[in-house]
Amino acid sequence: KTTTIRAIMGLVDNLRGSIRIDGTELAGLAPHRIPGHGVAYVPQGRRLFPEMTVEENLHLGALAGRGGAGASGERLAGVLELFPVLKERMHAPARSLSGGQQQMVAMARALASGPRVLLLDEPTEGLQPSIVSRILEAISELRASGTALLLVEQKVDAALAVADRIAFIENGQIREYAEPESLVRDPEPLIRYVGVRRTG
Repeated sequence: KTTTIRAIMGLVDNLRGSIRIDGTELAGLAPHRIPGHGVAYVPQGRRLFPEMTVEENLHLGALAGRGGAGASGERLAGVLELFPVLKERMHAPARSLSGGQQQMVAMARALASGPRVLLLDEPTEGLQPSIVSRILEAISELRASGTALLLVEQKVDAALAVADRIAFIENGQIREYAEPESLVRDPEPLIRYVGVRRTG
């Protein structure tokens, strides 16, 4: 699953196939060019620049996206509306934030690039329940705003809460698709592929 996301972002070589957005071929592009085509990535483990401030991390995201520095002000304002707690920490080093706040910075940095497609790799990993709820709220708001999202998530309830469609991947192959509602009615695919039932 992570390899799929990294392949979209040009971080691993694609042996075959095509990756397109609005007819533009992304396969073969250098990774730093992908955000300019409207695709952003929130990696597992956040991967912030720890000694840089929150503001500096966000500006890097804005510079990587479409329109570069010229579009950064409006984008930054938008992501701070989504994660208002970051307004108070803009001049703090990223390493000084809590794990949940760091995850918000990672998402905000990606969103500052102005993506049409957002790739999220385990965004709730290691977070306390209240922060997980806030992250899922933000994902739902992005979904409602028209941003396309590809979410890799091991927490079953989190995925079911925000997804339109679930894909089960096994050994690098998509084995089955399902809608969240069908998995609530019949959790057998969850048991087969993930080994768990819904907890909520």
